[in-house]
Amino acid sequence: MWEVYQKSNPLAFIENATTPTMVLHGENDPRVPPNQALIFYRGLLANGVPAKLVWLPRSGHGPREPGLRYETARHQKEWMDQWIRNKPATPITE
Repeated sequence: MWEVYQKSNPLAFIENATTPTMVLHGENDPRVPPNQALIFYRGLLANGVPAKLVWLPRSGHGPREPGLRYETARHQKEWMDQWIRNKPATPITE
């Protein structure tokens, strides 16, 4: 069982990461504890990978509230604009 876990654990391969990565994580995620998202994010930064961590309040394994879904989409668009379209990042305003 441990071998299966290790093969699917992104931290086991983080030294190979090069792609800019945005981590969206629900603060109440029952499947992936929030500390694992933080460890992953810090691992990316430690390996020189551009990374952004977005905490989703009141969310489990994905946002359910319409407002949080909208905010998630805004963060995703900003990230894609910056890293795929090479457009300057525009600040997200409330």
